[in-house]
Amino acid sequence: MASQEHKDLANTIKGTHVKLRKAARVIGGEEAWTMHVKNRNELKEYATAMHKLATEHWDKSDKNVSRIQWVVEVCREYFKNGGHQSAIRKEENLQRVFFNKELEASEVDDGDLVDSNKELEASKVNDSNLHGVDSNKTLEASEVNYGDSRRVDFSRKLEARKVNNGDLQKVDSNNGLESDEVCLLDVGSCYNPFKNFDIFDKLTAIDLVPATNDVLQCDFLNLEIVSDSSLVPTISPCKTLPGGYFNVVVFSLLLEYLPCKKQRWVCCLKAYKLLKQNGLLIIITPDSKHASANSKLIKSWRLALASIGFMLLKCEKQQHLNCLAYRKCFNPKVAAHWLSLQKSGNMVPEDMICIPQDFNDYEDEEEDSERVVLDRDSIVDDFSELPSSDYEI
Repeated sequence: MASQEHKDLANTIKGTHVKLRKAARVIGGEEAWTMHVKNRNELKEYATAMHKLATEHWDKSDKNVSRIQWVVEVCREYFKNGGHQSAIRKEENLQRVFFNKELEASEVDDGDLVDSNKELEASKVNDSNLHGVDSNKTLEASEVNYGDSRRVDFSRKLEARKVNNGDLQKVDSNNGLESDEVCLLDVGSCYNPFKNFDIFDKLTAIDLVPATNDVLQCDFLNLEIVSDSSLVPTISPCKTLPGGYFNVVVFSLLLEYLPCKKQRWVCCLKAYKLLKQNGLLIIITPDSKHASANSKLIKSWRLALASIGFMLLKCEKQQHLNCLAYRKCFNPKVAAHWLSLQKSGNMVPEDMICIPQDFNDYEDEEEDSERVVLDRDSIVDDFSELPSSDYEI
């Protein structure tokens, strides 16, 4: 049974989320976020509540601290115990299946396969229909034009043809892992929970309002990504980070904080550019429902991330969490081609990273206020409940 303090802290978290989502519907996501970032008192209250929940309530229970342990164990298996080599072999097999044969009429044409020499153009599945970012340019939130969404029809029938040999790529099993070092970026870190794990040789923890001094202040939505790998900040504020530098990017209870789908999309695009080849994007999201309750939502996440260049590596449904690990493909055409084979119909990837609260109308102020009070028995119930999945590549 949750204590009164636990309930009050959880209420602070949900109240902030609801207020931000409501504002986004009235004035738009960008303006709502700008106003939110300027509200220092509210941000500090939120950070304090999150810190106390994590360190004084969650960490007393295995089921709550397991989100951190899950990330550590996935990284240990992948980087230290040969998991990355197995994943690379699987991708090489998919390359041969997808490209070293004559494609059927329903498969993609040259315009649907992204240019593998431009990493962030992996998000384009049909020429420029999806928003990719040239790996030689800095990435700012403004580069993703929210109003320029275009639909991609993956169900059209095409004539059979051979894929040219340029679609096949050979990768060194250590590519993206040039040294034994594992560099981790913890976005929305709060209190730097990974600092005590020796598997991470270099650790950068950032948060909009840090709860501890070893976390850098950073607005990730407005972060600039640069090409100079020596520019890893050590003092706040953190306004730039180097592209292709990190082995792991962690979004633990982060995406549900953002009020709009397109803002979540921007975060995932930035994670892609920050990662080395074969790096991992690990997403931890609340989900207290049964394993299949939100499966359609998690499938939409998988499709959206594939359009960027990620393939699902591992997923696990825990009692109150959904834990997802995505891998940055060494050949983004593999992810793009896998996506083209799905029955996705007309899709706009920028609009596909949804949470259930995106569909709430929030019309009844009194009812919503009561729900904030009554539904606070567990922080995972107060966070948005995101989908679970048993999918594999």
